[in-house]
Amino acid sequence: MFPDVDFILGKSGPERFTAVFPPPFKRDRINFGDDNFLFKDCNAVILTVSPRDDNAAIASANMELVANGLGLGMLYVGFFVRIANANKAIREWLGLSETDHVAACLALGYPDVTYYRSVPRKPAKARWI
Repeated sequence: MFPDVDFILGKSGPERFTAVFPPPFKRDRINFGDDNFLFKDCNAVILTVSPRDDNAAIASANMELVANGLGLGMLYVGFFVRIANANKAIREWLGLSETDHVAACLALGYPDVTYYRSVPRKPAKARWI
């Protein structure tokens, strides 16, 4: 369904990885042996694409709230945002134009764990004026 690791990062070696992820990211700290290391068997991936980051970011934040309200788990996949904006092959595969900018990548799925209560917290100290 999704492109494999070689397609995403290209086969041109470590210099290609460094071009997409400048230091302090290190290629040997990521498990590229797993072709699903970015999306972790999610059910759907949503890319918010816009010429302006602010509009797409607001839309992404609202999608996160709706997903949580529907009982879905959601994860921002920032690695794929960097890759999609830097890799011409991925941009062509996604059908993006020159002016399109990927602002967020949202991986959606059904969580394996259900929490029945939130973390205990101290009461908030607030003074309403």
